[in-house]
Amino acid sequence: MFDKLLKEPYREERRIRLGRSKFIDIFFYSGVYDYHWLRILINFPIGFLIASLLYKFAWHQINFAEFDKVAEQILKWSLILACAITFAISPLFRCAVICVLFGALGKNGQNLLTVIVFNSLSAGPIANIVQNFQVSTNMITCHIKQKEDMMTQRVVMSTGPIESFMAKEFGKSTSKGRKVIAMLKSLVEPIEYEFTLSDEDKALAATIDAAEVLQRRDAMVNKEPEDVKGDTGNKIQKSAAPAWNKLKSKVVEAVTFCDQMTNQVLSRTKNLDSDLTDAHNLTEDIMDHLRVNMHYRAIVEPRNVRIYGIKEVKYRIAQNFRLLKIILVTLKQILGCLFVLMIYTIFRDSVKMIRNYLNDIDFDNVYLAPYFWHIDRRRENEGKIFLNPLSKAEMHANNLMTPISPPTKAEIRASWLPLAKFIFLLVTASFVVFVDFVFHRIIYNIDGTGFIADLIKEMLDFDYQSQRNMTVSLEECIYNPVSPDWRYAGKYIFFPLGIMFLLQVIFGYVIKRITLFCVIGNIFRKRNKARIIHLYNKMLFVRTNGRKLARARIRFQVERRILQREEIQKKSKLFADTIVEEIVDFLFKTGMCLMCEVKHRKRNLINCLNCPAAYCSVCYQENHKICYACLAKQGEVSSTKTTFTPADMQKDEMLETAPTK
Repeated sequence: MFDKLLKEPYREERRIRLGRSKFIDIFFYSGVYDYHWLRILINFPIGFLIASLLYKFAWHQINFAEFDKVAEQILKWSLILACAITFAISPLFRCAVICVLFGALGKNGQNLLTVIVFNSLSAGPIANIVQNFQVSTNMITCHIKQKEDMMTQRVVMSTGPIESFMAKEFGKSTSKGRKVIAMLKSLVEPIEYEFTLSDEDKALAATIDAAEVLQRRDAMVNKEPEDVKGDTGNKIQKSAAPAWNKLKSKVVEAVTFCDQMTNQVLSRTKNLDSDLTDAHNLTEDIMDHLRVNMHYRAIVEPRNVRIYGIKEVKYRIAQNFRLLKIILVTLKQILGCLFVLMIYTIFRDSVKMIRNYLNDIDFDNVYLAPYFWHIDRRRENEGKIFLNPLSKAEMHANNLMTPISPPTKAEIRASWLPLAKFIFLLVTASFVVFVDFVFHRIIYNIDGTGFIADLIKEMLDFDYQSQRNMTVSLEECIYNPVSPDWRYAGKYIFFPLGIMFLLQVIFGYVIKRITLFCVIGNIFRKRNKARIIHLYNKMLFVRTNGRKLARARIRFQVERRILQREEIQKKSKLFADTIVEEIVDFLFKTGMCLMCEVKHRKRNLINCLNCPAAYCSVCYQENHKICYACLAKQGEVSSTKTTFTPADMQKDEMLETAPTK
């Protein structure tokens, strides 16, 4: 078991030969697939810890089994264990997870920090603003209600005696009204029968009407002569005289009977005059009652309507605030889902970068790692062509740089968008925190200055010179606002913004380089070495091919005497060999190396004493401190023999000094 964990058969011989310890060989030189079981044993707890942190900060947002505690725990630990096992077994997943952690600190993690800052703003200053706004609305409605109560009390105090008198008279009018109704009822009841028609009266009236109709009919049908009419009239007058006398006697008796009955009724109602007076007073009481009703309609009822209106305003405000809180909670859930989606995006980009790193050997293969110079030193020690030092022209032409080089133009251009996002987020967060602070100060200084304080003072100081025998306390309308939590704002808003500015805007390129070299390079060591070897061979080919072209160009210039003509043109220019030329040469790079054609300051170039050629120190050392133009002029180099070494020079000297036969 121990041998299976700590021994790798094909590495033991090499480890012993190189004198490496087991620890150094495992953690610094072995590949990602070496010591397989030991790596699983070591990486499982690390993966478990990373998965737990990922679940705490992100994956709990997608736990769809929250409705059941048992199902929630099962899903939670299933995700964590699956991630930990995959982290321990799969090198690609392990590298991707670590890249996600580093990528969250770089440019890719700016969206994550943006979501975190917005969540902090929602839970901190925005919640305070909403609560303080609710406090201010409650204060305003409470003061309006107090003002309404004060105005009502003023009306009551100014009309108090009148209202009490009217209420008293209204009570009297009620009792007197009952008495008058009883009296009228007693007057009407004795003669009520005389004013009502019985069935006999109705039958008699119908008979009389029928007789009259028949009489008119007979008169119209049976018309008699005039003499007959005269005789008939005389007969009727003679027979009607006794009936008329009898009717007159009956009418006299009826009138006498009515007078007797009237006297009897008047004798029973001797206080009728006083009752009529009471009826007149009843009219006045009814008018007072109407005035009371008008007072209720004009003062009391509108006051109740206003009270109900204030309550309705309160209910509507409370409903709007409840809706706003629901919107904030929903926004928080949406941001949580976006947080998970952004982590997935970072993970996807990390996997894509790892695959490009493993499959494309030229993917971002422009960095000069320490192993690059290790290969160069070995070639130098072996006497082979080496690259150290690389000229600036070679570095610039092949976009070479070290891991700690300043940012390139492409990296600077890529940082403009994160900078714009940071500025927008900083301005937004600062504005929200400022509004929270200002709104708190406005409500807190309710007894000082401010539009709310002035409004309340005007309401309370209206008609302040009048005397009142009551006191209205406004303590119940003074609410304590929620003060800004500066520690929360600094810890959860401005600290993440500072991290964003440093790691994702200023040093965003550094995080990418660390991920590429320290993370992926250490996990896939063999691939990293293969990439460096490929870069070295590429630069060696560029150096060799470039030197061949440069030597051919110098030989061509020497054959055509181009160097002499260029020197003559320089001396014929204005300000040549003057102090102006010396100042310009001192300030600017006006010289050029003949071999690499890189501009330098003239004082840093090495000039040949025999020709106009000038070389930089690197090319001069590479040519063994010999002017290549002079060698071409002397015929020491040609298209068939492009290089000249000190060994060739010694060989020529030996041939010259050798004795001749």
